Amino acid sequence: MPGSINKLSHTLAALQQVIRSRYLVSYRPATFQRNDGYRTIDIAAQKDGRKLKVFARKGYYASAAGSSP
Repeated sequence: MPGSINKLSHTLAALQQVIRSRYLVSYRPATFQRNDGYRTIDIAAQKDGRKLKVFARKGYYASAAGSSP
Protein backbone atom coordinates (compact mmCIF):
# COMPACT_ATOMS: atom_id res chain seq x y z
CA MET A 1 0.00 0.00 0.00
CA PRO A 2 1.28 3.46 -0.79
CA GLY A 3 2.04 5.71 2.16
CA SER A 4 -0.22 8.53 1.03
CA ILE A 5 -2.53 9.72 -1.75
CA ASN A 6 0.20 12.12 -2.94
CA LYS A 7 2.66 9.24 -3.32
CA LEU A 8 0.06 7.21 -5.21
CA SER A 9 -0.62 10.14 -7.56
CA HIS A 10 3.13 10.53 -8.25
CA THR A 11 3.51 6.79 -8.88
CA LEU A 12 0.59 6.75 -11.32
CA ALA A 13 2.01 9.79 -13.17
CA ALA A 14 5.35 8.01 -13.53
CA LEU A 15 3.61 4.88 -14.83
CA GLN A 16 1.69 6.95 -17.39
CA GLN A 17 4.95 8.43 -18.65
CA VAL A 18 6.47 4.96 -19.10
CA ILE A 19 3.44 3.72 -21.03
CA ARG A 20 3.34 6.82 -23.27
CA SER A 21 7.01 6.48 -24.18
CA ARG A 22 6.77 2.93 -25.56
CA TYR A 23 7.47 2.27 -29.22
CA LEU A 24 7.57 -0.80 -31.42
CA VAL A 25 10.44 -1.03 -33.89
CA SER A 26 10.69 -3.75 -36.49
CA TYR A 27 13.43 -4.56 -38.96
CA ARG A 28 14.00 -7.28 -41.50
CA PRO A 29 17.28 -7.50 -43.41
CA ALA A 30 17.09 -7.71 -47.21
CA THR A 31 19.04 -10.99 -47.13
CA PHE A 32 16.95 -12.62 -44.39
CA GLN A 33 17.44 -16.40 -44.25
CA ARG A 34 15.69 -18.92 -42.00
CA ASN A 35 18.65 -21.12 -41.13
CA ASP A 36 18.41 -21.48 -37.34
CA GLY A 37 21.24 -18.97 -36.98
CA TYR A 38 21.45 -16.55 -34.06
CA ARG A 39 21.54 -12.87 -34.96
CA THR A 40 22.55 -10.19 -32.51
CA ILE A 41 20.82 -6.84 -32.49
CA ASP A 42 21.80 -3.54 -30.92
CA ILE A 43 19.30 -0.70 -30.66
CA ALA A 44 20.39 2.76 -29.57
CA ALA A 45 18.22 5.85 -29.22
CA GLN A 46 18.75 9.44 -28.29
CA LYS A 47 16.68 12.59 -27.89
CA ASP A 48 18.07 16.10 -27.89
CA GLY A 49 21.59 14.64 -27.78
CA ARG A 50 20.86 12.54 -24.69
CA LYS A 51 21.09 8.75 -24.74
CA LEU A 52 17.79 7.03 -23.94
CA LYS A 53 17.37 3.72 -22.13
CA VAL A 54 16.23 0.99 -24.52
CA PHE A 55 14.68 -2.26 -23.32
CA ALA A 56 15.15 -4.86 -26.06
CA ARG A 57 16.36 -8.39 -26.43
CA LYS A 58 19.99 -8.93 -27.43
CA GLY A 59 19.24 -11.13 -30.44
CA TYR A 60 17.00 -13.73 -32.02
CA TYR A 61 17.09 -17.10 -33.75
CA ALA A 62 15.97 -17.21 -37.39
CA SER A 63 14.14 -20.49 -37.02
CA ALA A 64 14.03 -22.70 -40.11
CA ALA A 65 10.81 -24.29 -38.86
CA GLY A 66 7.50 -22.48 -38.99
CA SER A 67 5.91 -20.12 -41.44
CA SER A 68 7.71 -18.59 -44.38
CA PRO A 69 9.05 -15.01 -44.04
